[in-house]
Amino acid sequence: MKKVSIYLSVLTILFSTSLSAFDFNEANNHFSQRENNPSAIAKARSLYEQGLNSSSKSEQLYAVEQLGRLAYYEGDLLTPQSESSKRVKIFDQCLEYVETINPSKFGKTEAYYYWKTTCLALWGRAAGMFSAAGRLGELKDNMKQGLELDSNYAGGGLHRVIANIKLHASWLSGLQDRPGALVQIELAIQKGPQFYNAYLSKAEILRALNNDGEALQVLETAKKELERLARNNQLPAGYEPESKVFLKQIKEALKK
Repeated sequence: MKKVSIYLSVLTILFSTSLSAFDFNEANNHFSQRENNPSAIAKARSLYEQGLNSSSKSEQLYAVEQLGRLAYYEGDLLTPQSESSKRVKIFDQCLEYVETINPSKFGKTEAYYYWKTTCLALWGRAAGMFSAAGRLGELKDNMKQGLELDSNYAGGGLHRVIANIKLHASWLSGLQDRPGALVQIELAIQKGPQFYNAYLSKAEILRALNNDGEALQVLETAKKELERLARNNQLPAGYEPESKVFLKQIKEALKK
């Protein structure tokens, strides 16, 4: 009788666990349709927000990562920089999502520091130097702590973000460092060559360092590779919409 009771208890636990697992299928379906699709983005975001309340840490982490990707795609790739108020709202919301996995209650994760740094930097650029200056210490701290973890996360994603911060941070005292930006973007390309926004950043950094010839070569090579991948339906898996935007941006950069 005791064995039966233990067996039933185990079944109850397993059954309860399966019931509590969050189903991301619908959210993922809308996410996969995000390309130039505000409606799909909004639906996916709403469903991932529900996942933040899961009792499972792995599910909360996944929800934050997907919400971060939506914020980046919608806020940085689809929303013009001239629409600063919309960008501020998107990245401010992203920062709220990220705090769901704050290390003080969740433990340190690469995802936290990557998305916190990404959304904070993009928020600051849209909000302006007076607003951003008040969070400079927070940004520096996240960059430092993030690099102490596995920087292979998101294909060297933190290196890509830091490179752009060091390039564009004239509005943040003490962070602009173009030679340092080049070091960071080289690391990013080494760790994640499939993220073609890194080549855009490298070309922009090289131009800032008055190396226009090498910048042009970087853009031409990236353009040819992306066009070949697009023709063969081999764009980086899961990043097809973003890669199409990067190709468009690379073509525009070649005209400058």
